[in-house]
Amino acid sequence: MDADAETQPSRFEVRILIEGITYRYGFETDAKRVQTEWLFQAKKVAERVLFMRKGDEIEVSKGFAEGRGIEEKTRDNALFLSVVAQFNGATATRILKWFGGLMPMHGLHEAGYLGRSIEMLQDTRTRGRLIEFVRSADLGIEDMSVREEKLDPSEMLRFLTEEGRKRFLTEMADAKDVSVAGVHAKFAKGKRIGNVSLDFDDAESAVTRNTGRGQLSLCREINRCPRRSLRPRIVDRGYQVEAVKTIAERIAQSRRRFLLVLATVRARRA
Repeated sequence: MDADAETQPSRFEVRILIEGITYRYGFETDAKRVQTEWLFQAKKVAERVLFMRKGDEIEVSKGFAEGRGIEEKTRDNALFLSVVAQFNGATATRILKWFGGLMPMHGLHEAGYLGRSIEMLQDTRTRGRLIEFVRSADLGIEDMSVREEKLDPSEMLRFLTEEGRKRFLTEMADAKDVSVAGVHAKFAKGKRIGNVSLDFDDAESAVTRNTGRGQLSLCREINRCPRRSLRPRIVDRGYQVEAVKTIAERIAQSRRRFLLVLATVRARRA
């Protein structure tokens, strides 16, 4: 990580092939607005610009007629390509459709992979191999750390039945919240000034480790339970409240599959 780049815009660019035509599309943006944006097209070898954007200025070429007249309709924090697609621009629509067809695959939010990774990090026999693998991915992660804290069940207990509370406190008595963080090097003016530790999304990467059983279950399953009191305007009937509490209880028992059957009766006029 570079301290000098913390306030600079992020840059994204992709080169894609659609129906035999190569497009190069990219943009730079910060937390407030799109700074620059561009789209090039190459039917053979040479590229030609379709549009260029810098600040408030958007220059549209003759080869991108679908973008004419859309410049003034584009907000500072909106991508010009997306706005053109909203007005049924053929090329813009094809490119956005390509993005929509992407299917990202990763293990960052996968319960089984995460639990196994934590076990490997805590095992001196496998920790070194895992760190070496992460470094080889060239993600800027130099090390990984594991933090354990005793699980606070108070938030969860409010939504369980009396039987569920007793079972939860018995089975999860030794449970802990375990979170994983990646350690990155931090630079300023080309020189390393220290390290920074970034959690892998606390809400998703925290796991509950039952030391008594030696089992791992996602804290995410517990966090998915209602965090506030049930609102009478949404759930006001006895069987509805009981259904929500029962599901929360089953989640605490590491159950993951549920079936709710709702019947609606329509009143008829005599």
